[in-house]
Amino acid sequence: MVLGLSYLVLFYLYIVSRKEYHSPNILFSKDKVLLFFGSASISVILSTVYGSFAFKEETSLTDVYELYRYFYYASFYLIAVYFVKDVKSLLKCFIISVFVVELFGVLQFYNLFNINNNLGLLYTQNESFHHMIQNQHRITSTFKNPNLYGSFLIIVISLTLSLIVLLKEKSRSLTLLLFALLTLTLLNVFLSTSRTTIITSFGLICYSVFMFLVTRKDTFKGLLTKYIIIFCVFVLLAVSFVPSIPYLSTAANSIVSTFEKYTQSEDSANNNKNRKTKDEKDNSSDTESDEEENTVNKVKESLETVDSFNNRYGAWEVNLNYFEKSPIIGAGPMKNGYPLADNAYIYLLARYGVVGFLIYISFILIIYIKTLITIFKKNRSTVELVTSSTVNIILVAYLVIGFVSEVWLNIQSMIFLFILLGILNNKKVHQHFKL
Repeated sequence: MVLGLSYLVLFYLYIVSRKEYHSPNILFSKDKVLLFFGSASISVILSTVYGSFAFKEETSLTDVYELYRYFYYASFYLIAVYFVKDVKSLLKCFIISVFVVELFGVLQFYNLFNINNNLGLLYTQNESFHHMIQNQHRITSTFKNPNLYGSFLIIVISLTLSLIVLLKEKSRSLTLLLFALLTLTLLNVFLSTSRTTIITSFGLICYSVFMFLVTRKDTFKGLLTKYIIIFCVFVLLAVSFVPSIPYLSTAANSIVSTFEKYTQSEDSANNNKNRKTKDEKDNSSDTESDEEENTVNKVKESLETVDSFNNRYGAWEVNLNYFEKSPIIGAGPMKNGYPLADNAYIYLLARYGVVGFLIYISFILIIYIKTLITIFKKNRSTVELVTSSTVNIILVAYLVIGFVSEVWLNIQSMIFLFILLGILNNKKVHQHFKL
């Protein structure tokens, strides 16, 4: 109700101030983000109405309150588009907030000042989460769970990398501040113990250096120097913390031992292969296909040694069964049963069908292409370049992490993405302000 009322107030302020901002009427806007909100809302309504009849035990008509998600996103997006005037102050506020949140995560990990049993209880949902933080050392900071915290850290890493590379006029103190923020963020990535976030963070660093090299937004020497430092920091943190965190070391040891087992079996297979006759060598194509299959099995079995991956297979199967029963518009939000998917794409297919899935994928691809075009174009403001590159990196990271988590449905993280999209579409800021 609070979100709904705040949205109505914001909508009224938008109507009143529309002439001042010379913005198009929102009801007839060609804004891709607003079109996404509208089409996704229609998808929720259709799937909820159908699901309340076809899947009565899982979905009811009251599940239409899932629309609050889009009111929430739209509120932050519209504020960023039409009411943000000073990006520099907003950025300072964000950096200070990130430092506070991440320092709190470090305090959680080491339980300094016994914080997990006093102030930390404000951000701990139940006893099982408290046990996870205290005994398993899985850090959530002020977020709901480690994976949700990890998806927020990905946003921070993406923005920090963009600022480090694209800000041309940086003082030494600002450069040190940005590298300190990035180091603290990467530290929290390991402390969160979200293995998906760790792998994705390394991947997005690799993707970002490739993107900045291709778009030539920095000199080769300058870019190489910055990223050598960043990779060294990442590796140093990995070597220091992975062995000392049981949740990470157990998974790493399981994967390594499985690969070693396959390596030994491959060595013996290679010895047998050397003894083949000339006639057997004619079957080289079959041998190559067998090797590819062995590689796939090796990766699959390595992942299956980690319990969290094994558990996901069951969740995926349950949700895919719902998708098969209603492939077009899905089974609805399923608030009564609410079977978790741990996969954003299977989640969308099960609840909103092919229609809802295509709405999300189309939106992601359109925004990705738009940001890429903005990055390549000349004579763009620093605000546009930083925002475009940040959103671009986030989208690539979230596309990957979406296979093992419901990242596209994480409200706390997604609002930051829509704030960035709002600033990207805020023409007034681009024209009158420079970072």
